[in-house]
Amino acid sequence: MPSEDKFQYLIQAITPGTRAASLIENFPPTAQNYPKAIELLKERFGREDLPVQVYVRELLKMEVNGEEMISLALSGFGCQGKVKTDVANSMRNDIPSASAIISATQERIKCVFCSNFHPSQDCGKATTMTREE
Repeated sequence: MPSEDKFQYLIQAITPGTRAASLIENFPPTAQNYPKAIELLKERFGREDLPVQVYVRELLKMEVNGEEMISLALSGFGCQGKVKTDVANSMRNDIPSASAIISATQERIKCVFCSNFHPSQDCGKATTMTREE
């Protein structure tokens, strides 16, 4: 796009009566003046750190809003205390007891080759099988 067109778009995009508009009005809208006008606008109004601050603030706001929505949804349905209790109970049920661990280790080992109850390395059928089987 030619610089003259870019300059015209810039003039149309700036709000009349602002400080930025008064700066741009001092430049005749030519291709040579467009880079000068952009540079002057960057010097006066361009802050490199501002976009980062804005994005971080928006990100934090989204996180807070998400947490609030979850809290509202849980309290609105009357589930707040029940959910915490259910989670605690499910965690308690998932922890194996000593007797469960011992009984699990004493189970009979099933062979992967013949499905009989013996260690796979001791299987007589495995020694006669081909690699494809």
